[in-house]
Amino acid sequence: MAVLDQLETLILANHPQHNNVVECLAELGAPSVSIAVLDNGQVSARCYSVAGDDVETAFQACSISKAANAVATMKLIDEGRLTLNGTLHELLPREYLDIILDGAPPKQRPLIESITIKQLLSHTGGLAPDSFPGYSASATVPTMSEIIAGKKPANTTRFRLVSLPGHIFEYSGAGSTLLQLILEAVSGKEYRDLMQDLVLTPLQMTRSFYSPRKEKDKNIARTYRTGSTECDANHHCFPELAAAGLWTTPTDLLKLIRDVQRSIYGEGGMLKQATAAEMLEEIDGGFSLGWQRRKSQPAVFGHSGSNEPGFRSLCMGFLGKDGNDALSRSGIVVMTNAETGDLLRAQCMQAISALKGWPFPEHEARAQRLGRPASESGNDWKAWNGEWTSKNGRTFLIKEGTHGLPLLVYDGLGEVVLLPAVDGRRGEDGGFVDFVLQGLPLLSMALEEGGGMIKLQRLRGESEELKRL
Repeated sequence: MAVLDQLETLILANHPQHNNVVECLAELGAPSVSIAVLDNGQVSARCYSVAGDDVETAFQACSISKAANAVATMKLIDEGRLTLNGTLHELLPREYLDIILDGAPPKQRPLIESITIKQLLSHTGGLAPDSFPGYSASATVPTMSEIIAGKKPANTTRFRLVSLPGHIFEYSGAGSTLLQLILEAVSGKEYRDLMQDLVLTPLQMTRSFYSPRKEKDKNIARTYRTGSTECDANHHCFPELAAAGLWTTPTDLLKLIRDVQRSIYGEGGMLKQATAAEMLEEIDGGFSLGWQRRKSQPAVFGHSGSNEPGFRSLCMGFLGKDGNDALSRSGIVVMTNAETGDLLRAQCMQAISALKGWPFPEHEARAQRLGRPASESGNDWKAWNGEWTSKNGRTFLIKEGTHGLPLLVYDGLGEVVLLPAVDGRRGEDGGFVDFVLQGLPLLSMALEEGGGMIKLQRLRGESEELKRL
């Protein structure tokens, strides 16, 4: 069974009141969920939508724009037009640098001027603001000078130093925006044209662009507050293109991820092998140069994103032992268009990773796991049959239900089906010992010590140990 078919099975197993995946996802908060999976070089894509969207519908990539910007920057470094040690003093057009310096204490000015390209890419430049809310169609879009100065009609504060350059990670949309201006100055092109020439066209990202061209690009997603309630604005415009301005599809983003993989293994990617390796080396805070990557989990790189009023995106690529490893030709992208789409975005990503046996980022692990069909439970769980109690005196009875499948009776009030967690551990006899509670996304259960302990795990907060009565 294809992995997206398996995902659909999981979604319906967790929500048995539904028999339609599209309607189920909408009720859970996402009117459109667009997914693409790269599996050993082969791409499969589906869009689950009550809004008429399809796999060609463009969504805002949100902060994944920063990853694309990093690839472009590193390409210019390969071409000898930039260096990672280049500074704002050397590279940022004076009209913009003066705005930042004029608003800073005099003794800070050398610090600001010393900020490097490497620090801008790695969010260690110490600059605020961290993010941008964008502008609705009825709003006046400010100039870059107004954005940097924080002057009307800009809706963010002036660009300013809030941390010591090069000292610690401090997420910085301001840094990405200054890098956008530097790339324009170095190339002599507008940013959207530079990205088209340097990244989008070479990678054949034909459904990617930096502003909707109404006469050509009518197939773009609109934003929702929930799975059924539209936002007042179809979408926001982001003049901070490098930070948040890319429109794309999951399939197109996989082309970017695949090229990074090719570059890493010296297989004819856009970047030199050494350049790509440097781009993905963690600097601080789980970030490398424009990408999220942790030394503790070197097989995973990617980025997440969130744009007001409703776009939520997540991409992930993998690195195996060498270029011939199937993992090194694999990745996942999930994009949604609702404020309530965060949980589903992470759940789908986590479920696909578990089904394929791929790693999942530690920093995203707070998402509640989906459960497999109860029929896959096995028999190991039966060692925990019986009555248990929590510290507040509530009772938890684990018993066999229909067809011998696991059930939880809570405090004598009602039954909850236990589903084996999609990434759950298995016991000595091969059955599952990690379970989620069907329809209750904030809780899961870990069966421990061969029947001697149960941990009730909360999505938020500490786990609780249940004691056998």
